Amino acid sequence: AQIANCTRALALARELDDGMQQMQVLYRLWHGHLARGRFADTLEAARDFAAVCEQAGGPDDHLQKHRLLAIAHHGLGELAAARHHLDAVLGHPQGAASSRRRNPLALDERIMTLCFHTQFLWLQGHADQAWEAAQQTWEEARHRDHLLSMLYALTFAPCAVGLWRGELDA
Repeated sequence: AQIANCTRALALARELDDGMQQMQVLYRLWHGHLARGRFADTLEAARDFAAVCEQAGGPDDHLQKHRLLAIAHHGLGELAAARHHLDAVLGHPQGAASSRRRNPLALDERIMTLCFHTQFLWLQGHADQAWEAAQQTWEEARHRDHLLSMLYALTFAPCAVGLWRGELDA
């Protein structure tokens, strides 16, 4: 139902030529496909978001565009493309900022991005760098003192890399 509702909402937003609404719906559509493991559809939604973003997006939206594309490419195993978009976020001064100012109940996008960075390092064969990045991600999440982001960071950074390294005590 979520995908069908998003598809209808997107059609309406396009009819109204409302770029901001299109990006909001495309984000929800992207997330719906991601949650279902439909990575080709996830990438399509990310590309649509990026196209609308070029016309109607602000600086935060351009960073979000790169996050969505990085995660979609990661899901498809396209690590070079994913890394390109991830580097665009991590190398941007605003990429270090928390996104919770827009939605304090949401996961901190910086922490999410750092978790994916940790996984990219591991998948590219940089086990020691992945472990260091996992530790840094956890420390940054703890510093931000946001419970949801701390749980996400712990799960997808030091715990994940520790398991992959066989360090069950980590």
